[in-house]
Amino acid sequence: MWDYADALRKKNPGSIIIMNLEEPDVERRKKFKRFYVCFAGVKKGFLSGCRPFIGVDSFHLKGLHGGILLTAVGVDLNNNQFPLAYSVVISENKESWKWFLTLLRDDLNIAREDSYTFISDKDSYQLLRRCF
Repeated sequence: MWDYADALRKKNPGSIIIMNLEEPDVERRKKFKRFYVCFAGVKKGFLSGCRPFIGVDSFHLKGLHGGILLTAVGVDLNNNQFPLAYSVVISENKESWKWFLTLLRDDLNIAREDSYTFISDKDSYQLLRRCF
């Protein structure tokens, strides 16, 4: 994962890539906790030409390592989806959603919740209200 994060940073200057590890276990091994990506070019495109609309959702990853993919998308002027940011987390819970939404808010410089329209399922709605 460190190599992937480094490659993203090198190929996408100005992008926000954050990886967190859990506290070391008894054998002093650190395990993956979560990973966040917001590409600089995508952020610039969204802020300069998309509608003030953000949708958030989650998906279960069905691979060897599993996990949850948290996503945020916008809507461009042609009413097409515009990917904003994504995160891979161990499990979908309040802590993971709050971490993702807080980073998204800070990346997009959202100061007021009423400046954007948000859509989500009922599970993440309350966290949206707290983070924005």
